Amino acid sequence: MDRDVLPVTFTPSNYSLAIDGITFSPTWTFEGLVIISGSVEAAKEIVINVHQLKLYEAQLKTDGTIKTAHVQYQEEEQRVKLVFDEDFPASQHAELVIRFQGLINDASAGFSRSKYKPAVPPAPSVAHHADNEHHFMVSTQFQPCDARRAFPCFDEPALKASFELSIEIPDDQTALCNNPEKETTPSLRPGGSEDLKWKVVKFEKSPVMSTYLYTWAVGDFGYVEAETERRYTGKRLPVRVHTTKGLEEQGRYALEHAWKIIDLLSELFQIDYPLPKSDLLAVHDFATGAMEGTTMLLFDEKNSDPRFRSRIANMVGHELAHQWIFDAISYLKGASIVRMLSAHMSDKVFLQGVANYLKKHAYGNARTDDLWTALSEASGQDVSQLMGQWITRIGLPVVTVREQESGQVTLHQSRFLLSGDVKAEEDQTIWTIPLAFETSPQANGTSIFTSKKDTIHDVNVDDSFYKVNKDSIGFYRTCYPPERLSKLGSPGLRARLSPEDKIGLVSDAAALAAAGYSTTSALLAFIEGCEDEDNYFIWISVLTALSRLRSVFSDGRTSEGLTAFTLKLVTPAAEKIGWNAKLEEKGLFHGQLRAVLLESAGLAGHQPTIDEALSQFKGYTAGGDMFAIHPGHRSAVFRIVIKTGGKPAYDAVKQIFLTSKTFDGVAGALAAMGHVPTTDLAHDYLRFAFDGNVKSQDVHHVARSLAANPVVNLEVWNYIKEHYDDIYTLLPLGVFDGLLRIGLAKYSSMMVHDDIQDFFANQDCKGFDRGVGVVLGQIANTSAYKDRDSKAVEEWSKRMATCDDDKVVTD
Repeated sequence: MDRDVLPVTFTPSNYSLAIDGITFSPTWTFEGLVIISGSVEAAKEIVINVHQLKLYEAQLKTDGTIKTAHVQYQEEEQRVKLVFDEDFPASQHAELVIRFQGLINDASAGFSRSKYKPAVPPAPSVAHHADNEHHFMVSTQFQPCDARRAFPCFDEPALKASFELSIEIPDDQTALCNNPEKETTPSLRPGGSEDLKWKVVKFEKSPVMSTYLYTWAVGDFGYVEAETERRYTGKRLPVRVHTTKGLEEQGRYALEHAWKIIDLLSELFQIDYPLPKSDLLAVHDFATGAMEGTTMLLFDEKNSDPRFRSRIANMVGHELAHQWIFDAISYLKGASIVRMLSAHMSDKVFLQGVANYLKKHAYGNARTDDLWTALSEASGQDVSQLMGQWITRIGLPVVTVREQESGQVTLHQSRFLLSGDVKAEEDQTIWTIPLAFETSPQANGTSIFTSKKDTIHDVNVDDSFYKVNKDSIGFYRTCYPPERLSKLGSPGLRARLSPEDKIGLVSDAAALAAAGYSTTSALLAFIEGCEDEDNYFIWISVLTALSRLRSVFSDGRTSEGLTAFTLKLVTPAAEKIGWNAKLEEKGLFHGQLRAVLLESAGLAGHQPTIDEALSQFKGYTAGGDMFAIHPGHRSAVFRIVIKTGGKPAYDAVKQIFLTSKTFDGVAGALAAMGHVPTTDLAHDYLRFAFDGNVKSQDVHHVARSLAANPVVNLEVWNYIKEHYDDIYTLLPLGVFDGLLRIGLAKYSSMMVHDDIQDFFANQDCKGFDRGVGVVLGQIANTSAYKDRDSKAVEEWSKRMATCDDDKVVTD
């Protein structure tokens, strides 16, 4: 179905926007005037995007001026139809003038307010909560289509325009926008007292951009600043990280990356950064979650967990890359496909093609086919043909490997589904797959696999080693025979695998076992050889897979056996790496490896680790020594002591959550509390969260941590069911949908599935019905997985208990 787009009566070229009349708590309203310049076709009405705005007056200026006869609100479509007194002629120089009123909402969408605790006394004009402790900043979040909440606009990515903004704010606050400040003048607005004066801040005109890229913010802000090393139009660009006052130095780490990334991307894409400055702003209560918004930008060198460094660097790079107009192909599946394509044609050729594409379509609109054309010209390959199925078809393929007595293997491709029940009519796509088939360091293939479903693809291999999808570059699953997966996990062959190979093998084996293409025993047989690994990302993939298994197979002996296996696996690595975080750490990820190994060992029951965690926690709380726990170990210690220490430890971490002065400290405490060992504590945690102690944007952290705890996770559903009306009323719709998807998806019981299905059958699920469907599908798949593999996993666990170091291979 085609997208429902606006009628093309009016095409904007520039928005001149004035925001004034801001009223802070308790009404949170603002007034606005927008003058939209552009071209208009002959007609009598114009349709424009509006959501939760009140329009006072609209008029169209061409040769003369005509006013609207009436305004028809189309709330479901988030539009209004402006019907004018008379027909208006076509014009290339039209102005649409609209006066309106809007709401500074608390939904983290459009023009919204964000609540925070000031680190230093705020400016007198800053609005505060009734508790006199929390204060507010205001900012915009327009992606993907929420500019219409802040001003009437043609809110579609293809309808690009330039923007000019003037905004009236208190004299002691700061306004930020995409472009530099042009001028500031006193406002005529009466302040009500000598202490509260107002000013009007005007900003320079922006480059042409989509509505969702424009932004502004107002608050009690400070900043840290640097400059780029490269020069742009003869000058180094100023780069700033802004945040509420008192936290400025926590933006230093993001700042160090920001200017370097701007220079790097300018060189890679062969297009200079398009704006005369770059500002990044840490927004409290951001739409993606309050803690994500701040821990992705702010970092306290003394107190923050070092693992947030990589998140900050990734976030800064991602957001700055948007300044070079990327689309959805940069995300999720699209990003994986682009990575596969880049490896296939070489990174150098790929980046040249991207640079050509960006130059050709700068400040304009482009389609995916335009990118394929540029890459084809750069590489001499038919990229459109190569990538067609990957973009236009849902999902991804699985390549199934079958070994023949002749020393050959046959490869068969089919569509991969997590449910494992692909129907013939759903399996018609023939994927163009870069195989990257490896048999030895001297014999690596980069052939393209485009077989029909009834065609066998043969490859001669050395029986001692072969690997499909070298370095896991290809976006597909590889299903090996269980015996082959076990062989690849043996010490001799494992040495031939790159870290990317090992991560991909674990990921594939886990997904294929869950979907029924392979067995859990095969996955465990490969994982068994990972005890001597020292790569953080390999361990993360292994421990994530084991955590998933303990969640699915959470009954009695099977769960105990998997926990015992985890303990056996991680103990040597945890004891080797130890607790001592030395200054000469082997890079950022070595510290993260220590933390994850210690956490896994302690949660699996390694008594020396538990004892040390309890000792450090006692010093941290009862002893008042804030450095008794290294910041990088804080999350691990909190989780271990809550699981083993019960209510006293839970209460202590709850207090840490309430008093922590760092955002990652809050996040760590919140996630740790989900490791409670009893259902009464789980219920207390949920009640605590929904009583207002946890921001609405962060309640999914509570649900996630409890959902991952198979001992108590049913309490999440019980609580939601019991307090459904209150929770539904409390949370914005998107947050509520996320809560369901995160909190209810890990069950492996059809009894729970049916209970959820029956409950929502009697509810109005508009706006989150898809989320409920996803949850039910995931539970059904997990339940089928549990039924299918429970006996085999139980038998595997028993054999592990009777074997010393011999590997167990089952099919």
